[in-house]
Amino acid sequence: MRVELQPLSFDEARDLLITTADESAVTMDPAAAANAANFAQGHPYLVQLIGSLSWAKARSAHATQIRDEHIEETKATAIKLAWLAGTPTGTHILNPVRNTLC
Repeated sequence: MRVELQPLSFDEARDLLITTADESAVTMDPAAAANAANFAQGHPYLVQLIGSLSWAKARSAHATQIRDEHIEETKATAIKLAWLAGTPTGTHILNPVRNTLC
């Protein structure tokens, strides 16, 4: 079964990232959440990916807060995972890049 999720607004994505992080052992800096929300462009799966990957990056660095550097360090991996999963999000983001390279 496939469930189509509607795009999130910037505020919804940012607030979701902050709230989800606050419920764990690591909080998210509001500027980092804004960066992640901008990056995700409203795609729910990309919001989940960037949040999860940056949380793991912060935890592996023994940080108590997800910062902008954690977001920046995980963007490429999030795009790659979205594309490999064959999601519309990954295709939407990478097709223009692929078309210019081919």
